Amino acid sequence: MARSAWCETCSHLWPDEELGPERTCRTCGASLAPRRPAWHFRLLVAGSAVYLLWRLGQGLDWLARYAGRHA
Repeated sequence: MARSAWCETCSHLWPDEELGPERTCRTCGASLAPRRPAWHFRLLVAGSAVYLLWRLGQGLDWLARYAGRHA
C-alpha cells in the first residue's frame, strides 16, 4: 500500500515518492509524518477478506456435492 504524508498547514496530501529524505512539505516547508490508512478502510479490507473466504468455502462445498452427484 502506498504511503503518504498529510500537511496540516497547507492541507495537502503528499505521496512518499514526491517527498525527499527530509520529509518536508514542498509548499510550506512544514515537517511531515507518515499517514496510516483510515480505520474504516482497514475495516472494509478485513470485512471483504472474511466475505471472500466465506464464499470460497461455499464454492468448495458446492463443488464437492456436485462432484459426488456426477461421479
